[in-house]
Amino acid sequence: MVMERNEPCACGSGKKYKKCCLAKDEAAAAMRRLEEQRRVEAEAEAARRMREEERAVWEKARRPAPSGTPDDEFTSDSAAKARELGWPPLTVESEKLVDAWWEEVHPVYVGKDGLKQSGWLLERTVAFLDEHPQLFRYLFLHEEFLLEVGAWLDRAGRRTDHHELLLRLRGEQPEVHSQGFGFWDFNLLVESLRSGQREDIQACLPRFREEPIKFIDQFAEVVDLLAWHGCEAELRWLLEPTAAIIEDSPDVLNGGFGMRWLTHLAMFPLLESGDDTPEAFGGMCQQVMAVGCLEDNHRNREWLRRAVLMALPTEAESGLDLKQPHSVQFDGDVAWSFAGWLRRTKGLRWASARFLAGIMLDYWHWTENKQKGLKRGRKKGGKTKAAATFSLDAGRLGDFLDNYCRGFFGIRTLTALPAIQSYHYFTEYLVERGHLSDEQASQVRTEATVHFIRVRNLVDVNDPIYQIYPTYEELITGARLHLES
Repeated sequence: MVMERNEPCACGSGKKYKKCCLAKDEAAAAMRRLEEQRRVEAEAEAARRMREEERAVWEKARRPAPSGTPDDEFTSDSAAKARELGWPPLTVESEKLVDAWWEEVHPVYVGKDGLKQSGWLLERTVAFLDEHPQLFRYLFLHEEFLLEVGAWLDRAGRRTDHHELLLRLRGEQPEVHSQGFGFWDFNLLVESLRSGQREDIQACLPRFREEPIKFIDQFAEVVDLLAWHGCEAELRWLLEPTAAIIEDSPDVLNGGFGMRWLTHLAMFPLLESGDDTPEAFGGMCQQVMAVGCLEDNHRNREWLRRAVLMALPTEAESGLDLKQPHSVQFDGDVAWSFAGWLRRTKGLRWASARFLAGIMLDYWHWTENKQKGLKRGRKKGGKTKAAATFSLDAGRLGDFLDNYCRGFFGIRTLTALPAIQSYHYFTEYLVERGHLSDEQASQVRTEATVHFIRVRNLVDVNDPIYQIYPTYEELITGARLHLES
């Protein structure tokens, strides 16, 4: 927990915190903020250089074909790409139409006013789509153009127009859609969740199911989105034919996430029924083992039995001692107990509840491994200070968000926002269990609010997860976690 200025300093000096380590801690916090700013600036510069390199490649590709080119096809890099994709070559006249469009659009697109001219760029794109639908794929807009212009449209408040274009591409341009569906269907899935249109979710999934490896990073994000929002039927439909393929693929690291979710999904019917009789438990075990993630042995059946006892309001769950030190079994017990509490108290579906409990597990394990003295405790006045079992500390949460939740292009909000949401809910769980006071919980929630705003200022203004939850209040009410089945 964050220390008050007048409290005894945790270092054991006997002095008040404000006269001992406060200045050092504030300096360390300032240094972390400076490092964060430098990291964000470095990532922005790297992204700018990447765009410049991509545009240089485009310029080279669009140079006029050398004299003597046959009249029935073009021989630029675009032609090579078309052949690789199995598309027929363009005639000279068709190539002139494609080149003319780029000659008109390219100066605006790469110029300083690209953002301001996003509406015009959209109009020219739609015009070519209307006038020359059979040639549209040869513009190769999936390589960069549609992603960048789409972001500009979102910033300009024209997200609806952007989504309408993506829907047209999915319906009218399957060859183009197949080249960028990982990004576009993820974008449309976010919009379905943001608007509460559950009936639109299913249409965003078929290409991921057909080609799970092609956009594996986006596939994993789709799984997280579906699980977080309790879309259990859609999650099962997506994973049943793909989870084993992903796990076995040599091109995917840590590809077992789909099999783990199928295992959880096989448990949920029993948890929902609340029937923990031997007969019901045996039937659940058969369903779980049929998934193929767990071997059918005594150890795994005992793990399943313990998960059920902790997720349901049983005598074992009510007697769970939250003052125990960390261990694999204890963390699992608390995670399933927390998941069951979320189902009963917040009305979340089991997938949502388990997803948020899993985020808390990640948080505990990360802080356990990264924070010195967390497991052993610290010496204070010759005595051992008890470890902060659940790491409800603003500094640790901030480090978790800045490091564990960081990807190549910055903080991954699809991990960070559920972490903040789960962190908030967990304080309520601890208060109800008598492990945390209302005053302590209120302070923790205030710190979580600060991190929500801080992360918001670090990521792109069009960040998709912040589109679903633009305010902290909307995040903690969990309104989007209650989509109608």
